[in-house]
Amino acid sequence: MHDRRKPSPQMKLDGFFINLDRSDDRRRSMEQQLADLGCDSFIKRYPGIDGLISGTLDDPAENGVRACRRSHTELILSADEHSSTVILEDDVTFSAQFPEVVNAQVFQRMLDDYPDTDLFFFECYPNPYYAATLLSLAEKQMPQRARADVHGPQRHRFTSLSVVRPTDIYNASAAAYLVTPKGKRTLRALFAAATDPATPIDILYQRWIKTGALNALLGVPFVAAPASLFRSTIAYPETPRRTELLLTHAVRRLMFAGDPEVDANALESLRTDVPLSPEYRLGIALFDQLWARNAGL
Repeated sequence: MHDRRKPSPQMKLDGFFINLDRSDDRRRSMEQQLADLGCDSFIKRYPGIDGLISGTLDDPAENGVRACRRSHTELILSADEHSSTVILEDDVTFSAQFPEVVNAQVFQRMLDDYPDTDLFFFECYPNPYYAATLLSLAEKQMPQRARADVHGPQRHRFTSLSVVRPTDIYNASAAAYLVTPKGKRTLRALFAAATDPATPIDILYQRWIKTGALNALLGVPFVAAPASLFRSTIAYPETPRRTELLLTHAVRRLMFAGDPEVDANALESLRTDVPLSPEYRLGIALFDQLWARNAGL
């Protein structure tokens, strides 16, 4: 049966990476990565707001969080209302297949299929309860990882990108995403109604996605992801959740379609004996078997 839909006009795609004036090393890294991928023609630097300079509070971490949120909101509000805009933070690394996904043709087809989309996330900090689901999707799309005879970048090539609704999956992160023209209109209204300036931008997104105020999609495997969880320009204090954050970040990097750069030996020191029942352990082992059979591995 022929698709009788009229072809959509070519969408306009632009993009920015948020970068502080004091972070020259990050700027150079991003510019080099984007040039290597051939994406420097449409993804440009956006000067971020520096909480160390503009902050008015005694807490440097909160100044940084507020400045980060302002950087994202002001970028979105000033962007071309008719374009779809890629927004990146300056500590991400890219999959070699990033340009195969992030181009006008692919996203025009995506918007044809999902016209209600406001945001498309290229990665996220996942809800731990859904980590196994995302890992399974990433494993299915990157079948070369399971082959002992495949080495180097070829191991991480994906055959296709799974697109999921992240309503309960998305926990946090605004490191790499796309805002559609509809999303800009939606966010303009949501930003205007938001009353708490201390809420981080990704937590706002999380709330709005859960309530249905924002319609979001997530691509798996991830085609961009922060290289290091604690390489932040925000002066976060030490947190008792550091181990949990490190473990979850490592899981996030394992969903990345590139070298995850995860040090398994370093993570071993974070692992502890978990009081899990034999039934649970057997169930997980059987899940792996059932998933592999259904995935055709």
